[in-house]
Amino acid sequence: MGGSALEMETERASPQHYLNVYVQVQRRLQSEWPKAVTYLPRKHRFKQDHGDLDLLVRRDTVDLTRDWVKSAFGVDEVVVNDGVWTFGVELEVPSSDTSETSALQVDLVTKRRKHWEMSKAFYDFGGLGNLMGKVARWLRYKWGFQGLRMPVYRDPKGERSVKYGEYVLTRDPKEAFEFLGFDYERFQEGFQDMSEIFEYVRSSEHFCREPFMPENMTADQKQRDRKRPVWDSFKNYLRDLERLGELPSKPDSRPTQKEALERAKEAFPHSELHDRLKEDREFVKLRERAKKTWTGRVPMEEFGVTGKELGKMLSNFKDTFRTDRHRVEWLVRNSRENALERFKFANDFDEVDEEKASGDQKKRRFKQNLHQDAFYL
Repeated sequence: MGGSALEMETERASPQHYLNVYVQVQRRLQSEWPKAVTYLPRKHRFKQDHGDLDLLVRRDTVDLTRDWVKSAFGVDEVVVNDGVWTFGVELEVPSSDTSETSALQVDLVTKRRKHWEMSKAFYDFGGLGNLMGKVARWLRYKWGFQGLRMPVYRDPKGERSVKYGEYVLTRDPKEAFEFLGFDYERFQEGFQDMSEIFEYVRSSEHFCREPFMPENMTADQKQRDRKRPVWDSFKNYLRDLERLGELPSKPDSRPTQKEALERAKEAFPHSELHDRLKEDREFVKLRERAKKTWTGRVPMEEFGVTGKELGKMLSNFKDTFRTDRHRVEWLVRNSRENALERFKFANDFDEVDEEKASGDQKKRRFKQNLHQDAFYL
């Protein structure tokens, strides 16, 4: 079977049928949006069949709607999830195409302009991006269509601690490949089959068994990998290397967060690590201080509200601030009593002390914002 995101049944397609469907999908997009920018991710040359058609579409060059997709492709079912438009089509194919069926799942994968070049590299050659991502994670980075990034945690020994943020190191594919120890020019040449792709992963100077071991993956990662046939094939490839004594083990090769941070700063002097990280560290400290004034338990104990009602009321309270940072800074500067009055105002309590609700905010501005249903700092 092919793709499985739809209720309708679709088939795996031969290379010829796959290309015929691609041409027709591309024509319909170009007919509606002549300047539409698209990209068909490359496959290895001997790929025998295709479960679906993934077509990258630059988001700023089209204006997709469910109605347009249904009308253009004559379908009733369209699934939209995180910028991916999925539908099954039964298009007419040339008589030279001997496929018994023309039903194929199509995924229009829309991406932002700033992510475009990296998306093309990440989606090329099927599961290669996922395998490279495991190498990146072992080195304490993230590889994906958004770029090469680094998550930084408050506790440098634990990835389950408070995360300051994820910082883009580069969105240049060549820079990202080389930083992870991969030959970008070899990648550009393409691959004949999966064995060449696996050998390419092995070619990284950082290749070893540890990045691919279950104990070094999260539960979510292991769950996603179960749905990827390429991952099963790669595990067999690793077993073969191990039997031959050619699978290196480097348990001490993983850098500390501090070492990974310094390496990234040196390699990417203009990355977000040089400005945003400092700001985020300061914000986390402020957030901890704000908890001394206000948590969800305060209104729960004061007013006896719980569950969904409490969640809605806390959301209303949060909406009286322009940003999370403004909220945290206000809570640090003001008292629990001020916060309770502001909470009461946000949720239309009958008696509200506006003086206390405004806290250290200027009274005049507080009055002005009453008409905007928010205080805003």
